[in-house]
Amino acid sequence: MFGSNAGGDWDVLLYEIGAVPDGNVRVVAGGADDQDQPNVNRTTLAYRTRDGIALVNWDLGMPLRTPDPSAPQDPARRCRFGDPVSQPVVSETLAAWECATPGGRTVVVARYRGGLEEYEVASAGDLFGPAASGALVAWVDAADDAVWLHDSSPATRQTARVCEGKATGVAVSTVGNARVPIVAVARSTGKPDVDIEIWDPTGGLGTVGRVAALVVPGEQRNPHLSGEWVAFEDLSTNHAQVVLWQWTTGLVFLPHPSTSNQSLNDLSFVLKSEVRAVYADDGDGGGGSRDIALYRLNYVNGTIPDDGIVEPLPWEPPPPPPPPPPPPPPPPPPPPGERPPPASCDDEHVTVLGTLELGRDTGKPLADKIVFAAPPFPGDPVLPVLVCVEMQHASSGWLTLDDEALATPRDFKPGLTGLELRGVVESGTGKLAGTMAGKPGAWLVARVIADPGRYDPARDHDDGDDDGDDDGDDDGDDDGDGDHDSAASTTGSVGPRSVSGRGGCGTSGGAGSLAALALLVFLRLRRR
Repeated sequence: MFGSNAGGDWDVLLYEIGAVPDGNVRVVAGGADDQDQPNVNRTTLAYRTRDGIALVNWDLGMPLRTPDPSAPQDPARRCRFGDPVSQPVVSETLAAWECATPGGRTVVVARYRGGLEEYEVASAGDLFGPAASGALVAWVDAADDAVWLHDSSPATRQTARVCEGKATGVAVSTVGNARVPIVAVARSTGKPDVDIEIWDPTGGLGTVGRVAALVVPGEQRNPHLSGEWVAFEDLSTNHAQVVLWQWTTGLVFLPHPSTSNQSLNDLSFVLKSEVRAVYADDGDGGGGSRDIALYRLNYVNGTIPDDGIVEPLPWEPPPPPPPPPPPPPPPPPPPPGERPPPASCDDEHVTVLGTLELGRDTGKPLADKIVFAAPPFPGDPVLPVLVCVEMQHASSGWLTLDDEALATPRDFKPGLTGLELRGVVESGTGKLAGTMAGKPGAWLVARVIADPGRYDPARDHDDGDDDGDDDGDDDGDDDGDGDHDSAASTTGSVGPRSVSGRGGCGTSGGAGSLAALALLVFLRLRRR
């Protein structure tokens, strides 16, 4: 579902992937005036009209709630007919939306399963940004900057504070067969920028409080949560980029590093199948028009494998600058069976598989990618690689190997001139992508070097365990056990960090050696 004003006013359209004819776009809410801000859960659709929020079963064309201007006003309610409404959200049980203007906003809940029941969640405060999952509704109260969680179940209806601090966004989901509530929060505490955190509001995961946090420089906003996965927008490079974070393991993925602006719309974790993120992308960073992108991260047997396929992007980045002078010729290859020593960034006699150059000089892109051949050493199943990064005045950025984060914005320290990053290419072909920010004259050059000497045939190449013991449910709660080797040494520090346990200070490395298979499909649906 998406909104389009191609016909002169806003309508809600449905795009069916794989349908015949291709796409099969059709109107599900149209006509005079605007119908916009759609949000869907299975066959239930909520959207905004001139008179208020409408709720329908789009598959059957059956209305579930229609705004009625002639209905008598309830003097006990803060939300009156004619007040502005926005941000409708839908779960399998209810719809919720924001009503009134900043300073006096409230959140309306409309339960549609088993009959329509409608009420407001609070009689005071300035509530905004509702999120829904099952019978749960979460929101931010601008009056106290706190996050709140409401259980709409008639037998247990109650509201509780999740966390304090200056929050800007919230999402809610459940994990495990017990459907333990979890909350993703974008908030700042004691520092200027906003980070993404995971909170356990009931103690169902062991202890009430914060259980994980992704702390990187710059602002992170607009979280979406589905089981063990969080998606959000990262603004650390001065343009919004969609990021996926597996909060149970610390893995971080970037669907499409670019200089365009991406607006996250939805996230879904399909049990034992895949992670799906849908976002709008303005393409050129100008915001004049936007296309809709679907990013799919596949699971196989509970893990994220790599089949070696490099998916084409719908648009290509600017041509790369001329490559630097070639290095001295490498020494003759070792005799068959003789493994070379581990590679070093200071060694001139290394095999460079590819070079990525970014910069703020004329002709150099701020975001780019390279695809390179990475044949394993004879007899080895994979090829370890060493990524040698040289930079000047780069204030922030991301580097990924096969979509998996090698360096995050927190690794770009003031005055830092180099990084050494280690990864593993499993498919014979690898992809290095990156984006950077910095003042004029800033540049970054990353060389991918073959490092077969780091492989130890006496033991498995994957030596890190990511253990997850939660079983999944319909909301996307699959936990798969997989090994993700993280081998990185730097002149700074690398890898996403996950802070665990009631806001403690424990850290764990995030990026792993297992190259992630990610299919990026741009649906080319024009939004203006």
